[in-house]
Amino acid sequence: MTARAITALAKHKPIIKEKDFSLNIKLRSYNVYVSSAFLYNSEACTLINETLSIISNKFTSMVY
Repeated sequence: MTARAITALAKHKPIIKEKDFSLNIKLRSYNVYVSSAFLYNSEACTLINETLSIISNKFTSMVY
């Protein structure tokens, strides 16, 4: 992950870990703040499906 994506994740982690928010809100927050920062900063790199799958799995394990 890029530094900007890690910063975005740390900043919005309370929203993602909050038990009162629905999974839909958590996923939307992650996609808006973290995924966008990660993909924007890695535009020079070629992302393969395996890498995206690893990132998605880490987020999924963090939500549950």
